[in-house]
This record gives sequence, structure tokens and C-alpha cells, in this order.
Amino acid sequence: MNGIRFTLIGASLLVVSAGLRAQAESCQVGDAFCYQRQYEDACAQRDSTIQGCRAWIGSLEARAKQNDRAAQLMQGHAYMAIANHLGADADEQARSRTTGIAIFRQLVASDPSDAEAALAVAAFTPDPAERLERLRQVVKLKPAGFIAAESLADELQRLGGAANLLEAATVIDRAAAAQPAPSKWRLAGRAIALYEEAGSHDRARQLRQELRAEFGAQAMLNELSQGSALAPERTTQLLKKLCDPYAARAVGADACLKALDVVMPSLRNVPDRSSAQRLADDVAKVMLDMLREGKHALYEADPNWRTRFEQWMDGMVSQEMKEKVSREMESVTVY
Repeated sequence: MNGIRFTLIGASLLVVSAGLRAQAESCQVGDAFCYQRQYEDACAQRDSTIQGCRAWIGSLEARAKQNDRAAQLMQGHAYMAIANHLGADADEQARSRTTGIAIFRQLVASDPSDAEAALAVAAFTPDPAERLERLRQVVKLKPAGFIAAESLADELQRLGGAANLLEAATVIDRAAAAQPAPSKWRLAGRAIALYEEAGSHDRARQLRQELRAEFGAQAMLNELSQGSALAPERTTQLLKKLCDPYAARAVGADACLKALDVVMPSLRNVPDRSSAQRLADDVAKVMLDMLREGKHALYEADPNWRTRFEQWMDGMVSQEMKEKVSREMESVTVY
């Protein structure tokens, strides 16, 4: 009975392997996206198995031997999937991890400009010094890539010291400059905080001034001042931009508070009370986001922001939203 069962398993694996081999051959040499899709099907789905993933690794062997670097890279990731995600026993996990990292390291050694392989080494190496070296390598190759930039900044911030913090700030600053909003504001806010932590206060101030000019708050405030002439949807859109918590970290919350000062009193003049109520609750949601992610910026802009929030909510915001905002305000630590 056991022999029959093992024969059936072996036969099923031959079928799987044959199918995967055909799939691998259907990818053009070096087609990283094609290999990525196959890897996800074989090794990264909820129902993926060690056997299926191993079979797919085998299907890439001929390509790997032809120095198809994309195939080699995905082989490495497949070994790491067996090591980390597919429930292998401890020995197989260790073997797969060793093999996967060896593949990544060989790719980097043969071509130091391979940012994907260097990033893979950084992601999986147990050696902190090697991780730092590879992250620096990736950031040098792709300075606009924010994933590697943030990972490098994390490592440098963990190490501490003014030089490391300044390097972290510079790396994040450079990556932020290449990103569109809203990612730009999130990264730039972190860069400012890192410059401050490193003691580079002049650069932090300069960056904030540059970002404020780019943010264009005054034009949005001027538009908001149109009051009832402005459609409720546009009012909400402008408020979300002016009170984006990440933007507030980068450029300050002054413009957000000014915007709320303009909008909240104007709600009393909206003739349709149901429309006014909906808009007031939309504004309260914007305030809630600021409380959760931008409270430090609120304190920097106005230490008495709590009083202003309470006045804005009084008589205009629904009881449900008022309670949510009030609870969040109560949880905010005084700076």
C-alpha cells in the first residue's frame, strides 16, 4: 500500500514538474516579470507546497545554467520561500536558506550593479554589517528607490550617532525628492526629523522652507475662502490635502489649522442643513486623521489646538463623530 502511495506521489510530481518546465520554457530568457508570476504561482500562494516549489526550482535549472540572471534570482527567492513560508522542517529550512543566500551573493559578486540581487542579500542575510553594506550599494545604484532608502535609514538610526543619522537623513531626503505626493511628504517629514536628530538644524529648516513653497498652501486656502460658492466635494478634497498628516509633518500644521478656521464657521451658513452636517462630519474625519498621525505637528503649530478643535465641533459635528474625535483627543499625550 505504501509503495502504491509513493508511486502515485512520484507520478503526480512528474506531472507537476513537466507542467512547470513547460511554463519556464514559455518565458523569454531574462523575462523577470514572467518568472515572478510563475514563482508566485508555485511558491507564494496559500496552497503552495514544498514539492511544487522544488519542482519549479528544477524547471529553471537549464535557464540558470545559461546564466539567465532573472531565473537565478527567482530560484534564490524560491529557496527562501521554502526556508521561511512553506513549513519545511528545520534541516530543510537551513539548507534552503543557505542555498538561497548563496545564489544572491553569487549574483552580486558577478555583477555589483545588480540592485535586485543586492537588495535580496540585504533582506535575508543574518549579518548586520553585510546588510548595511548591501543597502548602501542598492541606494547608490538607485537613489530614488524609497524601500531600500528607508531600510538603510532604519539600520543607520538603530546604530545611532550624528554621522549615521546625517547619512540616514540625506538618503531619505534624496529619495523623497523623486517621489510624487503623498509619498513625498511622508518621506520628507522623516528626513526633517532625522536632520534635527543629527543636529543639522539649518538643513532641516531649509528643507521645510523648500517643501512649503512646493506645497502651495496659500493657493488652496484662497480657494477655500470662497465658502458656500465652493462645492462640498471640493472643500473636502482641499481640506484633505491641507490636513494630510504626513504633509503636516513636513511643512507644519499651520495651513491645516487656518483651513479649519475658514471652513468650520462657514458651515453655519450652508442653507441645506443635511449637506452641512455631512460636510461637518467629513471635516471631523480629517481632524481625526490629524489626531492619529499628525498630533506633534498640531502642537508645534498651536499648543492650544485642543480648544480650537472643541470649538469647531460644537453644534456642527454629529454626536457620533464628536465622540470619536473627543476620545482621540483624550488619548493624545501632552508634549
